[in-house]
Amino acid sequence: MSVMDRRVRFSKALVALAAVAFVAGTLPAQTGTTGIPTDWSHHHLVFSSPGTLQQAEQSGTVAKWLSVNTNPRYAFQQLTRYSASAAADSAGPLRTRLHRDWNVALGSGGTVGAGNYPAKYSLRFGASCGDYVVFNTGLPGSASQATVMALTNLYSGCPSVPTAAWAYNTATGDRVVTSVALSAAGDQIAFISTGNDSRAWLNVLRFESGQGSASGSPASPATSTSSGPVYAACKNSTGSCLLRLEFANGANDTTSSPFYDYTPGQDRLWAGDAKGCLHEFTGVFLGAPAEAGAPWPLKVTGDNTYELGSPVYDGSAYIFVGSVNGRGRLYSVTAAGVLNGVSRQLGDRPGIVDAPLVDGTAGTVYVSVSNDGSSNCAGGNACSVVVQFSTAFTSGSGESGTPVQVGVAATSNANIAMYSGAFDNAYFTSSSGAGPSGGLWVCGNTGGGSSGAGNPILYKIGIVANGMDTATAAATLTSGGAACSPVSEVFSNSHDYLFLSVTAGGDRTGCTGACVYNFDVTNSIPSNAIAGFASTGGSSAIAVDNSTVTGAIQGAEIYFTPLSTGYAILASQAPLN
Repeated sequence: MSVMDRRVRFSKALVALAAVAFVAGTLPAQTGTTGIPTDWSHHHLVFSSPGTLQQAEQSGTVAKWLSVNTNPRYAFQQLTRYSASAAADSAGPLRTRLHRDWNVALGSGGTVGAGNYPAKYSLRFGASCGDYVVFNTGLPGSASQATVMALTNLYSGCPSVPTAAWAYNTATGDRVVTSVALSAAGDQIAFISTGNDSRAWLNVLRFESGQGSASGSPASPATSTSSGPVYAACKNSTGSCLLRLEFANGANDTTSSPFYDYTPGQDRLWAGDAKGCLHEFTGVFLGAPAEAGAPWPLKVTGDNTYELGSPVYDGSAYIFVGSVNGRGRLYSVTAAGVLNGVSRQLGDRPGIVDAPLVDGTAGTVYVSVSNDGSSNCAGGNACSVVVQFSTAFTSGSGESGTPVQVGVAATSNANIAMYSGAFDNAYFTSSSGAGPSGGLWVCGNTGGGSSGAGNPILYKIGIVANGMDTATAAATLTSGGAACSPVSEVFSNSHDYLFLSVTAGGDRTGCTGACVYNFDVTNSIPSNAIAGFASTGGSSAIAVDNSTVTGAIQGAEIYFTPLSTGYAILASQAPLN
């Protein structure tokens, strides 16, 4: 090896060490915390293994390797997955049933909502009694009804399990019906609200612990303003502060959750609206929040009737968002606000209901489509499909994507949503040489029932060297027509687990009717659940905790809301007898 080659390799090694230092030590300085935020967006932007620096050198992808290793979201993912994989070393793997620990009232009919996630903040690596989880209620705010609230003392071994960390009526009459986003420091949240005038507002809340004792006894923020500079001054002083910014085009938003960019120096988020426009907001958590001007809000759909779902930024170049109703297309937008790609029509109603699932390492996008509008499945019916795209697709290349069938589709008038799946641990840990390999687990067969409503089936789509293989049916989840929640995954003590719910007709181990189920997919494709319990009407998306045991504090929780009972549920992944 020449002296020049040695110098080049030494320089690359120094850069690699800088990347590791960023993840292990510099990240807290950049974000102001050692905590770990996990909101809806962390389920939709994921990172398969970037491999080693040596592999990146051999393949000429050092720049990509550095980009992934210095991405705060990759650091958060690795901290969470490492915490989960080291979990329960004293308690062993999950037992044969789930255990409902607590339920806390959100208000009559209150729910996070179908497909939406509670947002969890961990104060440090490992379970802490100061950890908290945020729930939007979906109910109109009033003096006796919170729009958002947080619970703390989440774990067995904590005092007064659980308690309200805070609860706020952020605006009388406003409803928060999509998922909440968390700041990296854990001191603020961002969310979209909609009022009686069918207009959407970006809300940024600096909360104060102890304000509001329950969903029925909320506080009002001490300062409420529409001025970014006033909010910036307030949040740097004392007391709770709320910023409310009306969407610049006066549009509504009931289908798009805000996606926040944690990249140092960016401090921005994006959200879609009901008129097919994508909005950007800047200075969100660290500065003076404001809506970006031209080219934002950016019109991405063909007309005003196509609502947008939740956007996902791949961490380097592109924002991906789907149209919820109508023809179901995937749109690619550059971070500078240029429409880069429009997919073919992917399906009939209800379109692309859930946010895309994006792998920021592999450069792939996965879209779940309830009804592909074809006649290619049993009986000449349409199919439920998952479609894979490259993150680099444009309107002139790759806009067709690669579909894989996952059962029969619901008829267009049934409008049964098909939500995103989850990758298994094999996918996250596979060698990056030829691209990730493992499984994508998704609940499909939205129209397999006799009345146009699906008998949902859990499928494993094989991923081989970053490409989709055929789907294999695992468990049929119900004895009649029903819908599924999104699929959530956690790797704990050498076991790989999935969590999901069905709205009715469940007939797996542990529960019949509307149920939450737990599957072990470590070594095989399961035909039955290992555990389950009732959840009236099904459940929201399920947030899985970091699964740690810290002294007397027993972690390993899941968080969700039933869709019709008005409660936040905290449940142990293993029974606490």
